[in-house]
Amino acid sequence: MAASPVGGAVRTQSLDLLAPSGRLLLVGNAGGDWGNLIDSNQLWLRRVTVSGFSAGSYLPAHMDQLRPAAEAALRAVADGLAETEVDVLPLEDVVTAHERMESRAVDGRIVLTP
Repeated sequence: MAASPVGGAVRTQSLDLLAPSGRLLLVGNAGGDWGNLIDSNQLWLRRVTVSGFSAGSYLPAHMDQLRPAAEAALRAVADGLAETEVDVLPLEDVVTAHERMESRAVDGRIVLTP
């Protein structure tokens, strides 16, 4: 699964990179490109799924869920459940980073530095 907070051409490129039966979650349009559209033929030809979520439109209709969700998130943080392992690798180790992701040998995040 991939998530696209940027939108625009990056969203289209993310869709192009999905494996068959992959899923793309659209969660924003930070790039501001509102004219970039997804080719719906890719969805059925490649068996991929695209879903969207916007907290800005969801929350006003579900205000009763906001406080319990925020309290549960704060409890999880306090209980140490939100800690994420971060491995920082130099950019020249990009092949190693991708191999680790593809083999699911990553427990948290990998950050590549120039």
